Amino acid sequence: MTKHNALPPSPADVRVITSDGCSIGAHSSVLASASPVLERMIERAPRGRNAGCVIRIPGASTDAVVVFLRFLYAPVR
Repeated sequence: MTKHNALPPSPADVRVITSDGCSIGAHSSVLASASPVLERMIERAPRGRNAGCVIRIPGASTDAVVVFLRFLYAPVR
């Protein structure tokens, strides 16, 4: 299992492209609720092949994005 496959398996409507070119699936509702900046990026992002949007984060490595997404998807305790 790769690092980004450890995230929720349901169909993602956003692809996050990291600085090293990795594409990681995420859900626009999760990203938008976490940050108004991400919400604006999603609203303005180009649509991919399957109508999902693509967000590029040039300054973030795959490891950093995976940690960030795991934090967003973690259950509140």
